Amino acid sequence: MNNPNKIILHHSATNEGTFESIRKYHVKTKGWKDIGYHYLITTDGKLHKGRDEKEVGAHTIGQNAKSIGICLVGNFDKYRPNANQLHTLYKLLNDVKIRYGQLPIHGHNEFSTKTCPGLKFPMKEVLEKAYKDEIDEEVSHWAKSSWEKAVEKGINDGIGPKTQVTEEQLMVFFDKLGLLD
Repeated sequence: MNNPNKIILHHSATNEGTFESIRKYHVKTKGWKDIGYHYLITTDGKLHKGRDEKEVGAHTIGQNAKSIGICLVGNFDKYRPNANQLHTLYKLLNDVKIRYGQLPIHGHNEFSTKTCPGLKFPMKEVLEKAYKDEIDEEVSHWAKSSWEKAVEKGINDGIGPKTQVTEEQLMVFFDKLGLLD
């Protein structure tokens, strides 16, 4: 049984990956009974539940029976996690706080010789922003009308008005408006 007294952050050390592909790697290649992490945050910012929090993880040798393992997909030795991933991480940390209190947050590298969660992972920023009671989810007054129209037309799902847009998404948006022709 897992008795969490800390949170350990990881990166997948891959440029891409799905919950299913990482679970398959852990089960088929490593021979584990399930994905090693308790949570996985994919590049689109979606949160995927892995092992139950009460179940011992398989993510950090010597710490698995006393920690919650959270992995963000990406190779953060080369680049930072995106804003959507960090936003989801902050929400998850607040959710975990409800159940366990404010657990200390560590990088995998604090317990191994690995660079995980990555040389460019913004650990200082995460530690500063973690456990904030308020995550700004309200639509700004100046954007409310446009936001509601977009939801009504099915352009967005109405969730995460403060989620940042990548340059790729912005270019597709410009292209669909005909601004790149």
